[in-house]
This record gives sequence, C-alpha cells and structure tokens, in this order.
Amino acid sequence: MKYIDVNGILRDMNDSQDRFFRYIYGHAWTRALLKPLLRPGFSRFAGFFMDRGASRVLIRSFIRKNGIDMTQFEERRFASFNDFFTRAVLPDKRPLPDGEKALFSPCDAYLTVLPVTEDLRFTVKHTEYSLSEFLQSEETAEKFNGGTLLLYRLSVQHYHRYHFFDSGKIEKEYRIPGALHTVQPSANDARPIYKENTRCVSVLSTEHFGMVIQTEVGALLVGRITNNPVKDFKRGDEKGRFEFGGSTVIVVLEKDAAEIDGAYINASKDGLETEVRFGTRIGRSLKP
Repeated sequence: MKYIDVNGILRDMNDSQDRFFRYIYGHAWTRALLKPLLRPGFSRFAGFFMDRGASRVLIRSFIRKNGIDMTQFEERRFASFNDFFTRAVLPDKRPLPDGEKALFSPCDAYLTVLPVTEDLRFTVKHTEYSLSEFLQSEETAEKFNGGTLLLYRLSVQHYHRYHFFDSGKIEKEYRIPGALHTVQPSANDARPIYKENTRCVSVLSTEHFGMVIQTEVGALLVGRITNNPVKDFKRGDEKGRFEFGGSTVIVVLEKDAAEIDGAYINASKDGLETEVRFGTRIGRSLKP
C-alpha cells in the first residue's frame, strides 16, 4: 500500500502488522485462539494493564519501532503506556491555519476524500458501508447527500487526540456499540469485521461549515473512546482521545459546505491516502 507523506513524497506503507494478521486470519486454528481475545472482558483487562505503571516498560521500544519524534510532544515522565499513548502535542508543532474559513484536519492521520452520493459505498479497513449503514440512520445520511466524506485513518505512531475544526455546538450525540475487533485489512479475508466496532457519532452545528458529522471509531483493545463532556466548542478545541490501538475519525460535510484542495481529491481518486497532521489545511468553507 502506498501513501503520500506530510512532505508530499510517495512512500510504501509499513505492512508488518498486516502480515501478522494475514497469518492469524489465514488459519482456522489461529482464528480460534484469537477469538477469546476479542471479547470485551479481554479488552477491559488489556486497558487495565495499559493504565498501570508496569506498562511503562513498553514505551521505549514502541517509540523506537514506530519512529516517533518525541520532540513534537510534551516532555515528562509518563505514568503508564496509555498516558504516553494519549500524550499531548506541543501547540507550536500543530499551528492552525490562518482564516476562520480554512478547513483543517482534526487529527494526525492518513486522509481519504470521497464525494457523498446516493450510491456511495466507502471502504474502511476493507469493509464496505453506505453512509446510512455507518451512521445507522437513513434520515441523517440523506441530509448529507451531495456532500463530502473525509476519512482519517490513524495509525499507532500518530498523535491520538482529535479536535474540532470550527467553532459551534454539539446538537446530538449517540454511541453505536459493537464487539471490539482488529481493523487490519487482512482480517477481512476471513469475515466482515468493521461493523462490529464501536462508533461515537456527533452531529455538530458549526459557524462556517453548517451541519457536520464527526464520528470516532474504536478498534481492538480500544475500549475507551474518551470524548470531552462539552456542548459548545471553539475552533481547535480538543474533542477527545483514543486509547491504545488503531482508530478512525470520519467527518461528513454538507453539499456546497466546503471546497477541498485538489491534491487531496486527486490522491484519493488514485487510491492513495495522504498523511496529514492536526491543523493541516485541506480546504476552505464555501458558506457565505
């Protein structure tokens, strides 16, 4: 799999995790061994361990293996692996673009841009959805027909907090529960999986982009999608954070709400993800 990095360079994705899960899901006996690990009880246990001080032993090798530049983040002693994983980024390392009408990425991630049509089938980790299936609401999905879907796929090396890209208020929130499961692409060779993941859906009323959907999706060992208890928010405010594991943020914009920069649209048409960071400008508002 190829992607365009933050410097505009075409690169090959490191697929060591995918090779591991391809082996696991390619054999009946390994799938049988893995099944108990996907139950909520195991996820709670794993989360419990990641919150304990003993889990700090994992931090140094994790930084080295994933090539994480720690000069981008707060410098302090972390109380646990999850404390490290949900670390805050230094504000000057993620500046917001000038102009309140600038549309920017709410997180560090690999971005895919898709037009929302009535027959849209978008793929998240090799599992297809219509927008209504993803949101579990035909009524909500219909309101965004003709708009734009922004799919932000976070990997383990990314900053795992996510933000609001405009000021406004939360009109509605709901959670779609699901069994936690791996989201590695090869896992779908054995069975459809992504619909089993927990989604936290927020319907936002924003100042410069109208109505917006922002949804967070959890993955294996991510028992906690922690959203901050706010109703009103300002541009750049932190919305929440993911615990350990791969995760996804999906933003859906109304028709004629924004113009996305051509580079991101063209890359997506070519089947390429583009690596972005929180604060990266990706377009502008078309609202008056």
